[in-house]
Amino acid sequence: MIALLLCGDIELNPGPSGDKYPCGYCGLNVTWSRPAVACDECSVWYHKSCYFMSDSKYDRLADKPWVCRKCETSNSSARTFHSYELDSEHVIHMESECNSNVFHNSDSNSSIPSPAPFKSQHHSTPVPMNSGSASTEAHSRHLPRSINLGSASDSLPVKDRNWRTLVLNANSIAGKAAEFACLVDYTKPDVIIMTETKLGGSAHFSSEFMPPGYSPPIRKDRQAGGGGVLVSVKDCYAVSDVEVPVTNSESVWAEVSLRDKHKLFIGGFYRPPTNDLNSQSAQLADLGIVLHCLKSKMKNNPNHTLVFSGDFNLGDIEWEKESVRPSSRTKIACEKFVQLLRDHHVSQMQREPTRKGGVLDLFCTNKPSLVKVMSTIPGISDHYAIVAAFCKKKPRTIFQRQTGRR
Repeated sequence: MIALLLCGDIELNPGPSGDKYPCGYCGLNVTWSRPAVACDECSVWYHKSCYFMSDSKYDRLADKPWVCRKCETSNSSARTFHSYELDSEHVIHMESECNSNVFHNSDSNSSIPSPAPFKSQHHSTPVPMNSGSASTEAHSRHLPRSINLGSASDSLPVKDRNWRTLVLNANSIAGKAAEFACLVDYTKPDVIIMTETKLGGSAHFSSEFMPPGYSPPIRKDRQAGGGGVLVSVKDCYAVSDVEVPVTNSESVWAEVSLRDKHKLFIGGFYRPPTNDLNSQSAQLADLGIVLHCLKSKMKNNPNHTLVFSGDFNLGDIEWEKESVRPSSRTKIACEKFVQLLRDHHVSQMQREPTRKGGVLDLFCTNKPSLVKVMSTIPGISDHYAIVAAFCKKKPRTIFQRQTGRR
């Protein structure tokens, strides 16, 4: 017994051996057998599958910083928004001027920066002031770092001539007027597309939740509650309803008049989740009828732009390949929707998950080259919101060669 104690490799008080790198979500050990990523703020590891991270996003983290949701939302009072930047270029020419900044010409060719991760101004756990000792430095690596967002000039830049779209699933907008107003004030969208308004069943006026500066929304509410969709545009633009065939789908369509007789057609669509094959086919068939009608309205002017967005509940589509997972319960609906976009020459631009790792909220347009920025930010429900910057492509300069005469 004495010889065993003298050998030095016996633990006098053995206990459960903890994992060296436990996953911050499931608690299991992080090994090379499963892909994982470490937070740059708290150094906690997370399995890729536990974080519902897509393959494309995981591959992009090879040379980029990454922060977990716990560090992103260290201060609950500031958790609603990301500190992202949306720059501007020459964009869609509007009929009327919303403000003095809309038609401010910019000759700079600065690139649009990608959205930065949200970081709060204050944390509940103070960072030690003295970082000279090794023990203090080791301890500070596991504490949230204090972040200075800078002065007011470091916030969202001037919109200039950007057309900005906010897409969100409200999961009942009634009672969320304050949160919605803060989100609109921060993102400053030109158009708002909202799904699952859940305004049916009782009388709700749009003035109860719509912030000032926006036209009365075009709504479609369920009579029995649940669902619902609306589209609202800034009140400085000329907007009207679009005459489309009456269908049973939950969708609304608006028409915005632009310069040079150009038009922007905007649609909001909500597809409620269902496993009934007949209902899945009927919902997308109704959408196809509307798109066919809009296609006929736009055929005389190729500069007309179509944008429709919302919650489609088709999370089993791999948009990088435009393929459907074989085990999907909504395989028929997913395949039909992908084919529907191809038939009408429409591109789906949104790639990031918006709820539980699924790309449920989509952004579709017939002018994909005009979409310069696509961001997902925390919304006012369990869905992430979409912020899209829609710009006008600069005209190409063609140089003609002059031939000299002898």
